[in-house]
Amino acid sequence: MDDRYDGKPLLRLMECYVLKAIDALDTQEESGLERMEPGLSKVLGRKGSWDKMLAEEMNLPGGLSGEIHKIWRESCQIAARESEALEPNDFAQMFVDANFPS
Repeated sequence: MDDRYDGKPLLRLMECYVLKAIDALDTQEESGLERMEPGLSKVLGRKGSWDKMLAEEMNLPGGLSGEIHKIWRESCQIAARESEALEPNDFAQMFVDANFPS
């Protein structure tokens, strides 16, 4: 069993934020996040979409998703030069681990 998310309730949300920024968030997962918005709004005391509430809660700078997308493109180019493939979920985990240590 993967315990990556144990005791870290925002970790997967942050990864989903990154996945959305790189246009790789699964539509089914995004639908689930959208259904979760009312509960998230109550818990966080914020209004808006799940990613907007998360950005406000984490004090993320405006334009971060554009920067994430730029880093994703650059990382994919680097991986391609090394004859590697960079998977979106791996990138999301690495990005969150490097920039939002728990």
